[in-house]
Amino acid sequence: MAGVLLTILKITGIVLLSIIAFLLLILIIFLFVPVRYKAKGSFKDKIPQAKFSISYLLYILYIVFRYDQGFSYCIRIFGIKLNLKKSKKKSADKADDENPKEEKDTSSDGSQDENDEVEKKSFSEKISETVQKIDKAIDILSRDTTKEALEVTKYRIGRSIRSMLPYKGKVYARIGLENAGTTGKILGVYKALYDYIGDVVTFYPVFDSEVIDISFDLKGRIRAITILYHLVRIYMDKNCRRLIKMLIKSKRRKDKK
Repeated sequence: MAGVLLTILKITGIVLLSIIAFLLLILIIFLFVPVRYKAKGSFKDKIPQAKFSISYLLYILYIVFRYDQGFSYCIRIFGIKLNLKKSKKKSADKADDENPKEEKDTSSDGSQDENDEVEKKSFSEKISETVQKIDKAIDILSRDTTKEALEVTKYRIGRSIRSMLPYKGKVYARIGLENAGTTGKILGVYKALYDYIGDVVTFYPVFDSEVIDISFDLKGRIRAITILYHLVRIYMDKNCRRLIKMLIKSKRRKDKK
């Protein structure tokens, strides 16, 4: 009897460990395997064309969005194309069958009188509450700890966004507008951002004619572990935690009211 019980416990333990190992594997894949995306298109002779694709885990999931005189998309899982339009139509037809239209009762039941009897705050009370909220927000934002928390949050979010930007590709833009001054302003913005986008974006200003000729071919990836890392770093900062707690308390007080 004891031997049978030990065998059952052993098998149960193996099954539980297998389930835990499988879940850990799924978590590791989700965190470390990136979602890859590609964007390609052009705007020439006032005709836009674009293609944006997303793939995950060796194209197990593959989604494509296209615009070429009209919008279209395609979703494939394990190479099998999903026909979402058909399923949506069936769902809509089923909903119509289950919920037949009913005639609306337009008769008056004195709802207007009831609404008039509902107690409402005066305009001055609303203004007073708004001013108090603004004063409280200014007080929180003026604190040194809040400023430091916002700086940390800004830095970490910026790093997260930067990790999601295209790592490969080119954007070519040849632009000349009717107003040459506007073209010059665009050139000024490009020069100001050149250190950040100069490796990817090439801009050719045209001042003697009106033309818009743009083409792009970009590749990028998004890793969940990178975003999670920066979110954890935000939460680990003591000033950020203090600010989060203050916001949660303020929300709870508002809900109680």
